[in-house]
Order: sequence, then structure tokens, then C-alpha cells
Amino acid sequence: MSSTNPAVNSSRTSRKADAAFPVCMAVLMAYGMELYNHLLMGASFTPATLLAPFSELVPMALAVLVVEKLLGGHIVRWVMSKVGDANNLAIPSGIILGAVTCLAMCPLMSMVATLTFKHPTFATVIPLWFGTFVRNLPFALAWALLVARPVSGAVVRRLG
Repeated sequence: MSSTNPAVNSSRTSRKADAAFPVCMAVLMAYGMELYNHLLMGASFTPATLLAPFSELVPMALAVLVVEKLLGGHIVRWVMSKVGDANNLAIPSGIILGAVTCLAMCPLMSMVATLTFKHPTFATVIPLWFGTFVRNLPFALAWALLVARPVSGAVVRRLG
């Protein structure tokens, strides 16, 4: 995630801002996806439901940071190198970067969630992972582009 924020990559930002963007994105994405999955499992939308994701927030946010650092960030940089100069495209570069990051991270984090919460057997791991990925992708993309990325960018601008 740190590689996908133009504000973080500029020379004007502080070290605090450089660290804030990936952490803020990880926390917001983990919270949003946990809330979404609680609602998918049939929870009613109540104040208690809004608090439920906090029980899994720290481990999932840490998982997001680790997966992004080890694999997701490399995938994003590789894809973006194939896109060319994102600034010359009709779609704003922030949207492209956010979408590519989500498309790289969602299948990876869906595998983490499948292994962590669904305890699959060898024979069921791929179908369970794929089902998790397909259910999570639309919300992950919308949440990343409409909530997590703008809020994280605002935090970075405030700190930087």
C-alpha cells in the first residue's frame, strides 16, 4: 500500500506520513472487510455490529501489512509498470492504483481469511478461497476506492 500512494511517494512527505498511509489503509480495509463479512453471515446492522470487527482488527490489519509487503506491493508495481504512465490515461491515476492494489490484495487476503476462518481441507481450499474472493471483491473495491483510500490520504496530508 505504501507504493500506491502518490502523496507518500513525493519528496515533500515526512517519515510519519510515509508510515501512516499503509497502516491507515490496512486498518480501514481490515475493519471494512470484517464488518462486511459479519453482515454477510446474517448480522443485523446495529451499533453492536459496528463494534464486532474490532475483535479481529489487529491480526487482520497486521496480515494486510505483511501480505502487501511480501507479495501485494510487488504485484502492484509489476502491473503498473505494464500500464505505462498512469498520468496520461483518461482514468485518474489514484483510481487505477487503488483498483490494481485491490485486485492484487483481495485474492491474497481472501486466501488468508479462508485459511484462518474456514479451516479448509486440502480438497476444499480452492473452492472455499474462490468463493470468498468472489464475494469479497465487489465490496473490497468499493470500500478501498470510496472510503479507505480517501481517508488514508487525508490522514497523510494532515501529518505531512
